[in-house]
Amino acid sequence: MSAPFDKQKRPKVGVGVIITSKDHPGCVLIGKRKGTAPGEGQFALPGGHLEFGESWVDCAVREVQEETGLTLHNVEYYTAVNAVEVDKDYHYITVFMRGESDSKQEPENLEADKCEGWSWHEWEKLPPLELLFCPLRVFRKQGFNPFQTSIQCCFEEKSVLGTKFMYCVEHFLVLESWEECAIRETLEETGLRLTNVCFSTVANGVDLANDYHYLELYMTGEVDTSYKLEPENPEPEKCEGWFWMSWEALPPSNELFFPLRLIKEQGYKPNLP
Repeated sequence: MSAPFDKQKRPKVGVGVIITSKDHPGCVLIGKRKGTAPGEGQFALPGGHLEFGESWVDCAVREVQEETGLTLHNVEYYTAVNAVEVDKDYHYITVFMRGESDSKQEPENLEADKCEGWSWHEWEKLPPLELLFCPLRVFRKQGFNPFQTSIQCCFEEKSVLGTKFMYCVEHFLVLESWEECAIRETLEETGLRLTNVCFSTVANGVDLANDYHYLELYMTGEVDTSYKLEPENPEPEKCEGWFWMSWEALPPSNELFFPLRLIKEQGYKPNLP
């Protein structure tokens, strides 16, 4: 069972921005980090912390303007990665956005205490992995290519209404992978073991009126039938019980807990067998 939220370290949320330019085809903007922040001496994309109540698009536009002076257009979500360096006590969920800079506009180095300077680099000729800052290194190692058209499904923010029905969802621990979190929380809450766990989608859930802002990561998995077939309710103080229901037959939106309501209303459908 997880400890109370305020007694455990949690991963931080950052936004990395893949900036492209018609004046520099096939290139992205990167800079070498300096100062006392993590990643000193390594190359990174522009970006920074997601502020409370802020959309990913707004964060990308703001950070790029603050760091490079560039104006972004056509900003869109690309993917999200789990960036972890255990030996450095570093854990960020990094949402990668993609945007275009104005033609003929070149970057300035507006935060000289944090960056040695910005320059355009061909994606296929980026510095070696060991010289890339952790989020960009993970992005690169996992084979993502910002010049491919494929973008993973995601959802942006909506308001919070209803807290009756929910599905297995929890905070995850610092230095924990998304798959490990899904397996751990499902076992703790339902007694079921999961196999074939994988990332499904991500959403930015914001309701300022209720002081609520969560980055919602959605995982899918299969029940390990060799261990147990049906769920139990090990945490009755938190849940009235678990039961199976067809996705199409879920209760109305006003009876769904926000994370489930968010993706249901925006048309998400899990890839069910």
